[in-house]
Amino acid sequence: MPTFAKTQLQIPLGDAFIAQVAGLICLTLITPVFGVLSDRVGRRPVLMAAMLCYLILPYPLLSWLLADPSLARLAVMQVVLCSTVAMSFGPVSTALAEQFPVHMRSTGLALAYNFAVMLFGGFAQLIVTWLIRETGTPLAPAFYVMFGACAGMAGAWFIVDRYREQVLH
Repeated sequence: MPTFAKTQLQIPLGDAFIAQVAGLICLTLITPVFGVLSDRVGRRPVLMAAMLCYLILPYPLLSWLLADPSLARLAVMQVVLCSTVAMSFGPVSTALAEQFPVHMRSTGLALAYNFAVMLFGGFAQLIVTWLIRETGTPLAPAFYVMFGACAGMAGAWFIVDRYREQVLH
């Protein structure tokens, strides 16, 4: 987001980092809340709610920011989107780990998580830059996030939700 804010919105890089810090503080503080919530209601409902927010929020938030770019608007957008990220980060590690048998849980989680981060996170700037160039709109990053939300909804729908299973020590 700082690179996007500087190159597309002409917001000074220092301001973009301030907004990012605000979002990351929010992310850090509320991630455990969503982890606890997923322990109470299940991984799937929390993940589905997060994916729904990922699908609905990016386009209007980015449109609002593009209409009048400022540090305040960027910070609000970062806090709202980081709250959505926290909603998924809370349960996702546990949900992914629970998909694998105990004897291969670490390996399965490491491979699944790192492959996804490499593929979708590692190429994100390249894909978003290409989308902006091809579509001619700085709203293109929202499309990438929305695509990810659809993929995430499919994944969340098919997980085996083991939040009620008793852990054997």
